[in-house]
Amino acid sequence: MPKVYDWELYKEKLVDLYLIQNATLTTIIAQMEESYKFKPSLRAYRNKFSEWGFTKDQLSLHKDQALVTKVKDLWARNMSSANILCCLSLDGWQISAGQLRNL
Repeated sequence: MPKVYDWELYKEKLVDLYLIQNATLTTIIAQMEESYKFKPSLRAYRNKFSEWGFTKDQLSLHKDQALVTKVKDLWARNMSSANILCCLSLDGWQISAGQLRNL
């Protein structure tokens, strides 16, 4: 029987690694195993990230008019990239610093 993992326990860390730090899945898997003994398969990570809506697909971000408008508003307020990422995260958008730069 496959092992059941408590993904929610590590969700915040995974958001940081994958979306904020833009780490690769291979890097994340190694770090999570070393730091937390958390060892799901690559396929399990992909499935969970898809379930959570984690994406690094820049094209889909440009099409999200609400996101683009929000970013323009935050830039107009002279907020730092880190603060913008935090605000976007609180509003439900999980994007990396690189994705923010490319918007």
